[in-house]
Amino acid sequence: STAAKPMKVLRAGKFKSMIHEHLPSIKCSIGANLGALYLLDSCFLFLEKPPLVFMYENVDSIYFERNKKNQLTTANSFDFKIKLDNGKSQEFNLIPKKELKNLENWFTAVSE
Repeated sequence: STAAKPMKVLRAGKFKSMIHEHLPSIKCSIGANLGALYLLDSCFLFLEKPPLVFMYENVDSIYFERNKKNQLTTANSFDFKIKLDNGKSQEFNLIPKKELKNLENWFTAVSE
């Protein structure tokens, strides 16, 4: 019999939503897909179609932007984009503005 390789389990970290304090995620969209972005101790996990995982160690930079696509939501939401060390990027859209400072603090903490 061959030994099974150990599987790493991703666990919820210390991040808590400012809007829903008991949740370790925030609502956002990728394109037309609305989902939940979990900010775990070692990665981003977006749950919806398609589910996506981005390890923090592979993130080169993070850019915060106001939502320019729909002027009606500019005051209520923002976007952020991660640039990966392989040159690819991913944008997360329509994040409630109340989460902005919370996310900035989280990313600062996990980058140290």
